[in-house]
Amino acid sequence: MQEALSLARELSHPFSLSFALDNTAWLHLYRREGRRCQEWAEADMTLASEQGFAFFLALGTIMHGWALAEQGQGEEGIGQMRQGLGL
Repeated sequence: MQEALSLARELSHPFSLSFALDNTAWLHLYRREGRRCQEWAEADMTLASEQGFAFFLALGTIMHGWALAEQGQGEEGIGQMRQGLGL
């Protein structure tokens, strides 16, 4: 994942970077690493919002919600997941 992130940054291609950020967040979600997933999802959400990438914004919001729920903030996390599904 670090190599993919580095290459996307080198290219200065926002879509590739958002794709790499999204996949990095997913990796941490699958590993049940809530805090790490949250960090990468936030980075993806910021970039996707700035660039108008609705798909990645929705995915980032859903993963961010999952990460909150994983860390004991269930109601807030579920709310964010629902918000992401509505985007």
